[in-house]
Amino acid sequence: MLLTLVVAAACQGKKNPGVSIPVGSVLVVPESITLKEGDTKQLSVTILPENATDRSLIWTTSNSGVADVTGGVVTAKGEGIATVTAYASGSAVKGECEVTVLPRIPKGAVDLGLSVYWGSCNVGASKPEETGDYFAWGGVTPHEGNTFTWEKYEWCNGSKTKLTRYNWDNAYGTSDNLSNLLPSDDAAAYKLKGEWRMPQAADFQELINRCTLKLTKQDGVSGALFTGPNGNSIFIPASGEYDEYGHRNENSIYLWSSTLNGTYPFKAQALKVMNDEAFKPMLTAIDRYNGIPVRGICPK
Repeated sequence: MLLTLVVAAACQGKKNPGVSIPVGSVLVVPESITLKEGDTKQLSVTILPENATDRSLIWTTSNSGVADVTGGVVTAKGEGIATVTAYASGSAVKGECEVTVLPRIPKGAVDLGLSVYWGSCNVGASKPEETGDYFAWGGVTPHEGNTFTWEKYEWCNGSKTKLTRYNWDNAYGTSDNLSNLLPSDDAAAYKLKGEWRMPQAADFQELINRCTLKLTKQDGVSGALFTGPNGNSIFIPASGEYDEYGHRNENSIYLWSSTLNGTYPFKAQALKVMNDEAFKPMLTAIDRYNGIPVRGICPK
């Protein structure tokens, strides 16, 4: 009896060449991806059971103009959404991955030959010559009537010594050691969505250092034309700033950065270009409650 059981167990452990084991499931990982035009991505696949007889796959795409696939390698072709499917050979069993393809250069962006793309317009503007909306630093909606004061500022309790966010000095309120705006408090990220954000101080410094500046007029509007090393340009209109005294310095150009000032936490860094070629563009510290335009950037 013992010999019979041992032989039976041994036989059960061997594969029966006459029995085909079908594929039970196909899982494509990841199940969704976002690519930019021209990017590629290798997908992974888990096939169960592991001892399935035929583990080969047939790859298809719902829209080859958006995403193509060969052997599990997805190539982004054009803007849109497509579904890439891996079918078990000779079966309806499948796994899928949703592929979202974004344009290489986002709509409204300009490639200046720098490390990021720059927006062609200020946030809230429909063309480069418009100033767009004015925001307090860390605010994501314009103030009614462009009224900007410490009392109306989003991140304090009435004064610069009672900050409630973005502060590293207890003498000025609640300290959280945040030195750059969170996405939820970034006007460009909030308004433009996607990968857009406000420039950090370092992004403005690159703009200043690597671009040529020309004070000019465009469609009758005074401003500054920044031309990048690749010859492409962006126009930033003169906007002035709003503070507790109203609209001031209308002939100067201002744009908020997302970077807190390192000396006084009630100030933040901003680009300033005066309407005088004798003065070079600079990063300057401005009270956070002030109303200033915002220009978005996005990664390459």
